[in-house]
Amino acid sequence: MRRPQDTVQPKALIIGLDAATFALIKPWAQAGHLPTFQRLLTEGTHGEFLSTIPPVTAPSWTSFMTGKNPGKHGLYDFIEPQPDGYEPRYANARSRFGKTLWEVLSEEGVSVGVLNVPMTYPPVPVRGYMISGLDAPDSSSAITFPPELYQELTDQFGKVSQQIRFLGYLNTDERRTALLRALADMSAHYSAMTQYLIERHPVDVVMVVFTATDTVQHFFWHYMDPAHPQYDAGAAENYRGAILQVYQQMDDIIGQLMACLPADATVALMSDHGGAPTSAREFYLNRYLAELGLLSLRRHSEIWYAPRALLQSAMKKLDVVFRKTLTPQHKERIASWFPRLRQTWEAHSSGLSQIDWQRTRAYGHEILTHPSGIWINVKGRRPQGIVQPGAEYEALVQWLMARLYELQDPLTGKQLINRVYRKEEIYHGPYLERAPDLTLEWWDGVTFIARRSFTDRATEQAIAYVGGQPITTATWSGSHTLNGILMLWGKPFQVGKQLAPSAIFDLAPTLLYVLGVPIPHDMDGRVLCEAFTEAFAAEHVVLRRQDVEGDQQHSPREETYSEAEAAQMAERLRNLGYIE
Repeated sequence: MRRPQDTVQPKALIIGLDAATFALIKPWAQAGHLPTFQRLLTEGTHGEFLSTIPPVTAPSWTSFMTGKNPGKHGLYDFIEPQPDGYEPRYANARSRFGKTLWEVLSEEGVSVGVLNVPMTYPPVPVRGYMISGLDAPDSSSAITFPPELYQELTDQFGKVSQQIRFLGYLNTDERRTALLRALADMSAHYSAMTQYLIERHPVDVVMVVFTATDTVQHFFWHYMDPAHPQYDAGAAENYRGAILQVYQQMDDIIGQLMACLPADATVALMSDHGGAPTSAREFYLNRYLAELGLLSLRRHSEIWYAPRALLQSAMKKLDVVFRKTLTPQHKERIASWFPRLRQTWEAHSSGLSQIDWQRTRAYGHEILTHPSGIWINVKGRRPQGIVQPGAEYEALVQWLMARLYELQDPLTGKQLINRVYRKEEIYHGPYLERAPDLTLEWWDGVTFIARRSFTDRATEQAIAYVGGQPITTATWSGSHTLNGILMLWGKPFQVGKQLAPSAIFDLAPTLLYVLGVPIPHDMDGRVLCEAFTEAFAAEHVVLRRQDVEGDQQHSPREETYSEAEAAQMAERLRNLGYIE
């Protein structure tokens, strides 16, 4: 076996820890629980990494890998509106415009290896290899570049990707333990595969993402934190250390990967956003828009019409039964037999099928657990738009923002939403129109999660407090925050330096600078010059490149997934709690 000191590759290792937060890392590292993290903190440079707005996996990882805000790459969430309708579709790398860091490096002759980075399906040709991440629908050769790498990894590891399958609601010790075991196995799987590829397929830059930190925080925070409004004292006896155990495994894995590096390699450790406890508030967005007179239901499906409400309740219960009993193979087969079944089911269960679009001026997509923004039904932009662009649109947006700020926390009576963003405030670029018109700040202060409005409980209030009640469903007790982590280690970086918060799209140009590669002129990020030693900065200038025409060649296609693949993606997001 080749020893690390005998090779000059990789020159750089990038490790992504989904949702990792200094709020947990720093005290645990200082207490001696995370020695590798402590080493990175003391020997390198670190600072908070500000995610995209909102701090959601899909746009944040895409902004990292492009060095651009969503207005330039066009990917805003796990879902996006259908080009010719109101039903959303699941997004993937086909939804992205422009080139990624991996493509820029490949064009400059720098080889890359990319493993499990979200929003990289389908993989693009690179100088090296790519294994798609979260948005890859299934384990097949289609998730790797080159395709023949799939068989090699399958022969070596028995499988290439490992996704968490539905374990039922986490209301028993058996299910909680099974989930933790699955998370540990998944992290070990990607660690072993990364080490194998470093040895057998050496490249200049390697990146791998681990997602267990995100999942464990979503489902186990209320066992760790006695101050959580849904703290489970009974289960806490066995599971209060679950999140720490995941971080400790990652600490070991990071140490193992660093041991594979040559002496002059650099390491970047990052997260796409942070994590924090939820506040046990639930928001029924479309219900509130209906109360304001901005959203109308079809006359045969008014919320007081009992048969329709009973249908919604029955579908929700059947959905739980199907998720528990049907295997992934069964679901894929059903999707192939009934191509429109999933879309019809989701439209009914989310309430979209009940909306009268010709009388609706504003709406939201209530599929995801986090609020996905408010869309104005603008004439000429949406198929049945009724709001005139210009003065009418502006007046409606201003009036609606005022009403959103009037929403009160059901527990304290204080203002619930700290900030409502217009899309022009937070995004810029040629794909601004793909963004929701308004984004609610659900991640700061009193956090809240989204719920589906038009169900058997559709006459209740738009805001609900569920604190003090046990979590008996697949509900998050931990959510996302804007503040992620960035840690830089190696000879170019200052020792023990703490940076001011930087933007997630700053890392791509910073890595290009370290590698001596010209930075594309349209990247929004900047080089974090303050992270480098004076000696390195004196010897290295920031290079820029004027990209040639055709740099936007990777643009969204009409379809992101086949129907069978979309069904798999829906199941994936549901297993992770991103879909109710």
